[in-house]
Amino acid sequence: MPETFHPNGALKSKYQYENGKLQGLLDVYFDNGFLESRRYYKDGELHGSNETLFRNGQLISKGEYQNGKKCGTSSRYHPNGYTKSLNHYLEGQLHGPHRLFNIRRELIYTGVFRSGNLEREVLHG
Repeated sequence: MPETFHPNGALKSKYQYENGKLQGLLDVYFDNGFLESRRYYKDGELHGSNETLFRNGQLISKGEYQNGKKCGTSSRYHPNGYTKSLNHYLEGQLHGPHRLFNIRRELIYTGVFRSGNLEREVLHG
């Protein structure tokens, strides 16, 4: 499994290639050793779970991919750990509810998408 390193010598990334394409797990690390992102690949395309983290190890976002396209529920988080947004995807396009929350967990926006097109929206608060 190939590895890259930060100038300070700390591990920067671990990944795998098959037939010249990313395959399997790709981990990327901050220079402090904390995980920055974890992604899975299939034949060079994102496929499976995908997570991105703050420098302190707290989650920024998570979601799923199938054959390079977002699918299912995708979430983003405020630095305090509370949910910032919840989105639903179908074949790489927003599809279904899209919700935004403020840093106090209060719902501030709801949009409903169908195949990437906004059908309805509501501002809360």
